[in-house]
Amino acid sequence: MRSINLTNLCIEEDDYTTKKKVYCNHGLVVRLKTSWTSNNPGKRYWSCPYYGGPRSCNFWCWKDKENIDPRSKFVIPKLIQKLGELENIVESSQTSALHLNWLRLLKKLTSWEISNKMMIV
Repeated sequence: MRSINLTNLCIEEDDYTTKKKVYCNHGLVVRLKTSWTSNNPGKRYWSCPYYGGPRSCNFWCWKDKENIDPRSKFVIPKLIQKLGELENIVESSQTSALHLNWLRLLKKLTSWEISNKMMIV
């Protein structure tokens, strides 16, 4: 499944915090990210680039202090799930089309072999 970056959908152009530099405990500039989990859909945060790994400095901070409204908390995960399902359907359709093309080619080759054998006989 292809991944889509939905972070830019939640950035407001006049929000000064999207332009400020935030540093983790390693001294690295961290990017503003957006959570797409069921519990925190659309909620923005900063974290160490190595967060969750052995090199992590465990820096992690919410940008949004406010809670997400209940409707968004329900709708956003459903939309993301549906997007994933649609991406899987497209991927499956592309695979099916490729198989169909191979079958057509095989049919042509088989027909060509049969007609050539008839001409030899």
